[in-house]
Amino acid sequence: MSASPKRPITAEEIDAIDIMAGTTFPVASWDKRFFRHLLECRECGQIGEKAVPQLWRIFIKYRRQHNPVFPQRRAELMRLAESRSAPDLRKLAAAQAEQRRIDEMKAEIARLKTEAIAQL
Repeated sequence: MSASPKRPITAEEIDAIDIMAGTTFPVASWDKRFFRHLLECRECGQIGEKAVPQLWRIFIKYRRQHNPVFPQRRAELMRLAESRSAPDLRKLAAAQAEQRRIDEMKAEIARLKTEAIAQL
């Protein structure tokens, strides 16, 4: 799936894949195809460098569907995932758009205040 350099898959990554084994992904989604790729990586014992942050991203994204068999291990992996996951670009874009909207409102309020003071 990726042309990035391969390296041996770690025990944490194997555990994350195992915990996500029962996850229901949306039909024909990128996440579903990527998880199939992760299963292949688990079988061969090698994973691409670019795939690792995406593994942790989907681990966080589908956290409510995780297998509850090992809650202690799942909690450890969630902490690890928060530091190693790829950013969700849609959330970042939405946050930036919201910040722009807030900045525009602040500028408009400052302009209105300035006009009100000038009229006095």
